[in-house]
Amino acid sequence: MRTARSRHLFLACEGRRAVPDEPAADDVSADLAPDAPLDAVGVAQAERLAAAVLALGVARVVSGAGRGEWQTAHVAALAAAVPHVVDSRLAGTRPLAVLEDAVLATTTGAPLVVTRGDVVRGLVAAIEPGRCVEAGAGSWCWLTLRSGRWAVVVTDQRPAVPSVPPVPPGHVAGAARSVR
Repeated sequence: MRTARSRHLFLACEGRRAVPDEPAADDVSADLAPDAPLDAVGVAQAERLAAAVLALGVARVVSGAGRGEWQTAHVAALAAAVPHVVDSRLAGTRPLAVLEDAVLATTTGAPLVVTRGDVVRGLVAAIEPGRCVEAGAGSWCWLTLRSGRWAVVVTDQRPAVPSVPPVPPGHVAGAARSVR
């Protein structure tokens, strides 16, 4: 059952992945090595995302089944001490259903959904046709669900340490913890 109140969701791109024998670029690595692990830059991006997650009040992390998606989400979930669930529908034909299910399954705070950049671009285009989004490795978007309709609040946020993005209205920021 949907409610008329606004619900928030954070949609993040996985960190940069290693590409054997080729230089890794932010968005190219996903296409060249679909199951490659995060490289050192990707791990740092995941750690910065995790630091931002603490300030955003994330209560649950959902990711695609790909290795980079899982690694990025796992770092964020550990930092926030929240559950991490894998949902293979992110790579299929029903990624919008994953977003709705993530919001409906989260009773406090907001869910974080971690997936590939191409999926993020597709989701933003489906929600707001014509809106361009870079969706670079380690970036995130803020979405809301109001009266059964998704809206894009901000896109292409890149968390930087030590600063963190503002906490959305109605959310309680997590306690400050160190991320290792």
